[in-house]
Amino acid sequence: EQSNMEGGSFEQQEIVRLFQRMRSECGEITQKIAELNGDRSEHKLVLTALGELEPTRRCYRLVGGTLVERTVGDVAPAVTGNLESIESTLVKLTAELKRKEELMTEFKLQHKIRIVGEEGEGDDDTQPPQQPPPPQQKQGGAGVLV
Repeated sequence: EQSNMEGGSFEQQEIVRLFQRMRSECGEITQKIAELNGDRSEHKLVLTALGELEPTRRCYRLVGGTLVERTVGDVAPAVTGNLESIESTLVKLTAELKRKEELMTEFKLQHKIRIVGEEGEGDDDTQPPQQPPPPQQKQGGAGVLV
């Protein structure tokens, strides 16, 4: 029963639970993307500051909670490597978020899920281009209200 999502054999509670899990996963990925964007900005700032200094100049780097003395020439390549890793991860997470959002939209349309407070955001494909219904009005008896 649970393996057949297309058959519509899920009970409403199971559908709601799956949809909420999908939304939660998208939210977690969005938070991680925001965090990595902040890290990327910080790394770019550091590289900009280090770029103006001589490679032999002394600088300090936080490694595993310990402040370590190094030179700009030692630190700059490490920060550049970290920045590249962050940007690569951002590309992967953005693609994953897009894929999960598409799956969630398909699931939402397939099960006619309506979210309280949302005005037909996912219903535009199924509704004729008329005036949208008031938020309180529910159309049809089939569907899941989240």
